[in-house]
This record gives sequence, C-alpha cells and structure tokens, in this order.
Amino acid sequence: MKAILLAAGVGRRLRPYTEDRPKCLLPLNGKTLLDRHLDALAACGVHDVIIVLGHCGAQIRAAVAQRPDAARVQFLENTRYTDGAILSFNTAIDHIDDHADGAILMDADVLYPKELMRRLVQSPGTSFVVDETSLETGEEMTVGIKDGKVRAIDRFVGPGWDLKGETVGFTKFAAEDAPVLKKHMVDCIAEGLIKSEYEVVMIRALATNPGGYTLVGDLPWTEIDFDSDVENAKAMLAEVEALDAKF
Repeated sequence: MKAILLAAGVGRRLRPYTEDRPKCLLPLNGKTLLDRHLDALAACGVHDVIIVLGHCGAQIRAAVAQRPDAARVQFLENTRYTDGAILSFNTAIDHIDDHADGAILMDADVLYPKELMRRLVQSPGTSFVVDETSLETGEEMTVGIKDGKVRAIDRFVGPGWDLKGETVGFTKFAAEDAPVLKKHMVDCIAEGLIKSEYEVVMIRALATNPGGYTLVGDLPWTEIDFDSDVENAKAMLAEVEALDAKF
C-alpha cells in the first residue's frame, strides 16, 4: 500500500505559524506533524509515501532527508499550490492504483494516534475515516452514510442518514475505484474547478461508487487550521502519545 500526503498548501488561516514553513513542519513536543505521519505509516506497514509539495517544499525535502527511511519517500510538485487543493490531488492521482491494495490519501495537517492509521490500513476496500461523534456545523467535511456505505461528502449533508460524521481527512482508495476517480478528476479540471477542494471529485465518484468507512470517534485527533487548533493539539498531545506508547 502507498500513502499520498498532501502538503502543498500555504496555510493562510494559520499565519504567522506558516509564514515561513509548511503546516506539516509545525513542532509539537519537539516532533513535527510530518515525522508523526511517517512514523505512524511505517508502524502500520505503509512504507512507500508520496508527498505533494508546494509552499516551502524545500524544507519538507530537507526534513525527510534526515530520516533513515528517506529513500522510500517520493516527491511531486504542485506548481499551482496557491489554487485549490484539487490540484494537489490531481498531481498524484495517477498513483492511486500503483499498488494492488490501493493508496491512502492524506491531509498533512492532522494530529492523531497510530491506532487511527491502523484501523484505516486494515479496513477493507475504499474507506473514509469518520468521527461519528462530531456535530455538523458547516465548517468541517461531513459524510452521509446509508445502508452501510458512504454516499455523500460535503460541508453540509443534512438529515436523513443512518449515520454521519466528520471526515478526518484520510481516505483509503481501493485500486479498482481509481478509474472512476480519475475520470471525475479530468471532468472537474476541464470544467475549470481548479480552486475547489478535492472532495468535489469524491462527491461525483460516490454517486456510482459508494465507499466504506472507519469509525474513530473514540480516538483523539484534530485538524490544524486555526490558532485554536494548535492549542487543542497541544492539549491532546499527552493522550495521543500515551496511546502511541501502547501501540
């Protein structure tokens, strides 16, 4: 299995933290999010990683070069990283089916324990990581689940679902679902949706290829977009690291 880490974004909402560094190089207790991602993936048997670079990409290259597993990391450049995240996904989409068991698409700005990654890696087929305890406010990406399958993803999916919850920003795609994703990516780019979030591709794909899900509402995690998220991450770090120590 391969992981694709989207780390190209500027992180405007997190300035000044991101003025001169990418979000994934934010240190938490002396360890960056990037190192935490690579350590979690390796612990779960995922050793081949693609990192999509943009803002301060040279810093990420340098940080990876210091690691003993640097040779297993491949870099791709999104030269239009100031546009929508869909272009970062598009940069790496041809690698979704490099492996027979698919690939994990990951946002790079998430703190989580290794147990979360283990659950995703071991889940069958295409699987969205879902926090079923979260509330739908319109800020987070939410999935709607019906008849045991994820059938919608958006900022607001509304009522009428068997289950819904916030996505963590990680999705494991089965190799057989790659052609549908690629088709919709081509269509979205052709329609000029270059400033869109990459979930617009998933919205279309789910219409014909609903996905599975991995529940993680019992685990600590946070996406880091705002100053308050940095403080939240610091507050939950002890719990995350305690779980990792038992992994």
